[in-house]
Amino acid sequence: MQGNSLGRPLVDFLETLVVYKFPGMSREEIGEMFGTQDLRQTRFYQEVIQEGIQQGLTQGIQREATHLTLWLLRKKVGELPLEQQTQIRALSVEQLEVLGEDLLDFGSLADLTE
Repeated sequence: MQGNSLGRPLVDFLETLVVYKFPGMSREEIGEMFGTQDLRQTRFYQEVIQEGIQQGLTQGIQREATHLTLWLLRKKVGELPLEQQTQIRALSVEQLEVLGEDLLDFGSLADLTE
């Protein structure tokens, strides 16, 4: 009974070790080492996928918030100097939200630096 309860966690642990120890190995090669052809069923693989999805969502939100803020600023005050565009691209999503609210009151490019 105890062997069954440790079986899957032990395989997951070993797969994780192999992935970190041998980063050049393909999923199929690791699967062959452990006698499983589908590593997508392992907890390790699922966690990696979830982390990747979350990272992709975060990056997408950041990119779109930056794009929208720059677009709104161009509509409101005209083309921005490259230096200011670069500074805006470095802002966090929270900072972009604040800037997005503030820019509704902008009348000129000078308002951006005040």
